[in-house]
Amino acid sequence: RQWSLSWHFKIWLVGKGLATYEEVFITKPPHIRKMLQEEGTERGRAIYGENVWCDAAKGWMRLLGDTWGIKGFVIGDIRFVNGVHLVHDLGGRVLRMHAPDRAETSKLTPEARKHASEIALDDYHGFDGYLFNMRPENNPGQLDLDTQLSVLFDEWGWDWTGKL
Repeated sequence: RQWSLSWHFKIWLVGKGLATYEEVFITKPPHIRKMLQEEGTERGRAIYGENVWCDAAKGWMRLLGDTWGIKGFVIGDIRFVNGVHLVHDLGGRVLRMHAPDRAETSKLTPEARKHASEIALDDYHGFDGYLFNMRPENNPGQLDLDTQLSVLFDEWGWDWTGKL
């Protein structure tokens, strides 16, 4: 099961009528991206503490476990060191995605690219592994993401039976 630390405040923004589901989860136009960055950081972490979204996620995961029996989650899109610590505290591993082709075609404005939520982990070196997601023509011989995950899971003694 996938979870993102941003889901809580994305749904909150939709519930308040400040954005649509499509805007916060799919299209993310520049004004919505800015709103998401500010909601998560300036109006979230800066006011309620850096662990506000980690604590909300732990609450949701416990609720989903208690009510629906869901016990394992993939937490995607970690943006700050405390998110890395959350995953490690839960017994998980954190992988850094290296996707230069995606960065080149990003719709983020220059201002948005400099936001703390976009760069906080740029100089962090405590990841448990790295995934490489580039166009095959830009990196011949690159393993696909499923194979890369399978290799890492084998190294960790974990089962990898699915596909991304």
